[in-house]
Amino acid sequence: MKRIAGEAGIPPTSIGGIRARALRTFRCCRSMCAKQQGFVPELLNIIADGNVPEPVRQSAAIFFKMSVGRSWEIIEDDEDSDDNAEDQGCLSEDDKNVIKANIVNAICEATEPARIQLAIAIQNIIRMDYPAKWPGFMDHLFAKISNPANASVLSAGLTVLYSVGKVYEFKRTKDKDVIAAPVSKIEPLVFYHCKQMLDNQSAEAVIIKKQGLKIIYVMTQLNSIDDREERAQTVWWKCKKWAMKLLDRIFDRGLRHSRIVNVHSTNMDVVQLFRSTQGMKI
Repeated sequence: MKRIAGEAGIPPTSIGGIRARALRTFRCCRSMCAKQQGFVPELLNIIADGNVPEPVRQSAAIFFKMSVGRSWEIIEDDEDSDDNAEDQGCLSEDDKNVIKANIVNAICEATEPARIQLAIAIQNIIRMDYPAKWPGFMDHLFAKISNPANASVLSAGLTVLYSVGKVYEFKRTKDKDVIAAPVSKIEPLVFYHCKQMLDNQSAEAVIIKKQGLKIIYVMTQLNSIDDREERAQTVWWKCKKWAMKLLDRIFDRGLRHSRIVNVHSTNMDVVQLFRSTQGMKI
């Protein structure tokens, strides 16, 4: 390669400098474009257009994901926020509304590699806007999963649902409440679609079944209580607590060896029966 560069009349040591200047120029142009009203939403049209070459669609998806991560909201207390705001700028409310109205449809039309990028972007939007600024999101997703046009659309809808579950998977219960009701409405649909494809061993069907299993796995986490202090405040925990205290009292009165010797002979049969039937289980 050095020989070719020399034959072209460009010293090998200059190639790095040329590339660096070209990269700086590209980044400057990219930053200027990203600040233009409507530019980031237009990327969704490129991603969803089947006539656009796949590498271009993938590049648009990556840039869209990066733009959402950087520009959906500017964190004021970030030490680099001034630089970020100057370089990228925050997306306008109009652009945000267009994105939220079209991103689910774009995921349904996107290629599999592009869907991965858009799924990350939609997670960021959910964290910042759902449910207050995006109340219709779960209804739109429900419509896609309940009546998919084809297997590809169903797979895309399940991809989005899995992304939603991952956002809330390890949050505190009070934070999970905002998603619990919509998810409980969609969960039977996931089971239904997987059951319908149970005997279908095509690659497309197996992918959907795999997605369904992953979603159900995540959804089980949404119904659990991870915080011990929080768990102790629930009526279910308190009911079990008093059942345990009662068993402890029974154990103390009738099963401890130090007390058995003092039990009246008429009660010994009851003690032995309790020890043989319930004592071992406890």
